[in-house]
Amino acid sequence: MPKKTAADDDRDISTGAYELMVIYSPELSEEKWKKEVDELREVLVKETAAIFHESLFGMKPFAYRIKKFLSGYYVVFYFNAEPHVIAEVRNYLKLHLSVVRHLLMTLPEKFDLSVQNKLDEKLTGFLIESRTKKTTQGPRPKQHIMEMKKIEKKKTAEDESATASKEKMLSGHTDEEKLRSVEETLESILQNPDIKV
Repeated sequence: MPKKTAADDDRDISTGAYELMVIYSPELSEEKWKKEVDELREVLVKETAAIFHESLFGMKPFAYRIKKFLSGYYVVFYFNAEPHVIAEVRNYLKLHLSVVRHLLMTLPEKFDLSVQNKLDEKLTGFLIESRTKKTTQGPRPKQHIMEMKKIEKKKTAEDESATASKEKMLSGHTDEEKLRSVEETLESILQNPDIKV
């Protein structure tokens, strides 16, 4: 098998192609987020050979909570860099408090950006479609939790009122009558097949 040379590949052998995805805090304003992205872009340009593609996705919801946030600003860069630069880029990202999470990956040799662009378009369409489905389908999880809490409060209030009415009924009776009533209640509990004693 023949060895690959620099002429066989459109990239320089000393550099590698990378994909960097960064998620910024949703607490940033859109202007502040764009300023942060510009700052990151400057660092990449200063440290790397070239940024050959970038995608600004904006605010997107997370599938799960990340550092107490439910959403964040997404940006993706594709760039060429020498391997020693990657540590510097990672350190830069770790030092910024506005970065919620980042992922830096080496791209395969036969990476095709046009295929990635098509996937990005499909993903964006899917996200928009899933958002519209969420709004038309039933209650959202937070609303569902609130409804369940209301039901639980109502049930607790009913239980308390039932207990209060029993106490009221028993308040006019003698101690022997109260004891007999408690014994009857215990007997009914003991006879319940669902309760193991």
